[in-house]
Amino acid sequence: MRLAGRVIAIDPAGRVLLFGYDDPPPKGKHWATPGGGVEDGEDFYTAACRELFEETGWPDVPVSPQEAHLESNVQYSGYRKALIRQYDHYFVGRVPEEKRPLGEVAAMHTSDGIVGHRWWTLEELDVTEESVYPKGLADLVRRLRLPARQLLGGCPGERGGAGRGCAGRSRAVLLITDRIPAVRAARMRLEVVAERAVGQGDERHRGGAVDPAVWQVTADDDGRGVGGVEPVA
Repeated sequence: MRLAGRVIAIDPAGRVLLFGYDDPPPKGKHWATPGGGVEDGEDFYTAACRELFEETGWPDVPVSPQEAHLESNVQYSGYRKALIRQYDHYFVGRVPEEKRPLGEVAAMHTSDGIVGHRWWTLEELDVTEESVYPKGLADLVRRLRLPARQLLGGCPGERGGAGRGCAGRSRAVLLITDRIPAVRAARMRLEVVAERAVGQGDERHRGGAVDPAVWQVTADDDGRGVGGVEPVA
């Protein structure tokens, strides 16, 4: 058994960074996110952040400590010369620029068996016939970026009629409280993207219109409420 921490690195345009590998069966040629084995004294998050830096050369990418996904698979271990089951724990990193080039990591890639890298759009992931890990990555990223109205099942202040609620021209800051349910799946904490939004006609939101912006909402420990709200740069 091998435990690993990994980072789903997403750029401002929603592309995902993947590394190419040409391993022995059962995985063979495939693409995977940055990441690797947990070392002594590390938790999954610490391992994921360290591996991201080692494999990209980026010291400044913010990684959320909220675990986004867990997946296991059987693969060949060159170190152990045997098939092992690996448990990958995924976190989300927000890369500050589009299609960011890698740092000076060529030697590390050679030693680690990385044979290429590529920024993938979600549409490319949808149609590719190549093997990609984690499975269903495009849909996972979409779930991590749900708009507020999907998270909430509607729009605050939506009372019917054209031009009201999310569709209204006037916008105000959406008040997010611990009573709003967060999206949660088994052993996952999902980050979702909420629009800075609306509430036309709602007394709580009076005070003037603001431009839309993007907010990150995280689930609390039991998944029944919102644990935190912060701007996404």
